[in-house]
Amino acid sequence: MLTETMREELKCLEAQLVDFRRDLHMHPELLYEEDRTREKIIAWLKDCGLEIQTGVGQLFHKGVVATLRGGRPGKTILLRADIDALPIQDMKQVPYRSQVAGKMHACGHDLHTTALLGAARVLAAHRDEVPGTVRFVFEPSEENGLPDGTGGIRSGGLDLVLDGVCDGVDLAFALHTNSEIDSGTILLFEKEALSASSSFKVTFHGRAGHSSAPQIARDAVLMGAEYITASYLMMNRCFDPRESNVLTYCTIEGGDAINVIADRCHITGKFRCFDQELRKVIWQKLRDLGENVAQRWEGSFVMEEPTDGTLATINTPEGVEAVARAAARVLGGENVVRTTKPAMCSEDFSYYLDRVGGAMFMLGTANREKGIFQPLHSALYDVDEDAIVLGSQIMAGVVFAANGD
Repeated sequence: MLTETMREELKCLEAQLVDFRRDLHMHPELLYEEDRTREKIIAWLKDCGLEIQTGVGQLFHKGVVATLRGGRPGKTILLRADIDALPIQDMKQVPYRSQVAGKMHACGHDLHTTALLGAARVLAAHRDEVPGTVRFVFEPSEENGLPDGTGGIRSGGLDLVLDGVCDGVDLAFALHTNSEIDSGTILLFEKEALSASSSFKVTFHGRAGHSSAPQIARDAVLMGAEYITASYLMMNRCFDPRESNVLTYCTIEGGDAINVIADRCHITGKFRCFDQELRKVIWQKLRDLGENVAQRWEGSFVMEEPTDGTLATINTPEGVEAVARAAARVLGGENVVRTTKPAMCSEDFSYYLDRVGGAMFMLGTANREKGIFQPLHSALYDVDEDAIVLGSQIMAGVVFAANGD
């Protein structure tokens, strides 16, 4: 198990870990462009004396993987952190605010990375006590992806998994910051953790005309408005309310002038659920609905093939119990909150758990006394840095707990 000595060593690293996290926070990098971040990670891992593999990823070759071979027999455990930032302007008034205009770590990936590096440091220092093999994975481009040449979008997680990062792995684990729960606690999902997501775009075509003569024109904005309203009603009335799913329209654009009836209306949105078959049914209903609306108003409708974002993130019993044991030893059992209620956000760690068992958990990072409670993806987002060492301790402890220690 994670010994008291190891925990104390991580506490002694706290100032160094905070500095590392702040450096990442000041120098955020976006999808597949995390070169500076990657170099800092590699330098840390080299100092730990780990085997390092760079250029990991089937298509984009931007991942970093470090391997620790323990001195005791055991399982191969994968620990993952994502390293990319978001295209958001940092509005915090703190010394470590982002120094890059229009980019910031607004989803906690700087903490994820730092916490995993802390775990790597202490496990490497006690490798003779470590069971099995530990694979530390630093993943680029979790927040989004780039075209894969086949019409799809490939995130860093999928790129690494397709390159074999899960081969030979018994269990995989990851943490994610959560600003809705206090630092010193975790939220642990019993099974369904995060939803699958898909993006889509629809376009209604009509006929332009003068705003004073709608009877002559074919109003594409009207079609779009009816489609949005009707599809929300459809989701509410056509599907089992006990099944978690959510449809959200995010952009709508149509027309060119204030006195011209629009001949087109473009709409984009996101859909999230946990069941792949349900996903297919809903897409077909959305398509049928759009065609019916367009026909009623003598227009036309085009729905681009939905782009799958991620799979649902599904924890497995063995992974959940390993996290629960490791976290209880660090935080106390009363601060391990277990839930059967999933979150409707999405994560490409789902691709790892689609291949092997394991779990993702939420690490509390809120501290209202310090004024830290802003939501993820906020321009004011920050974390309680006391949570960094706790994350390191739990991630290191999971290696022992997953091996029955």
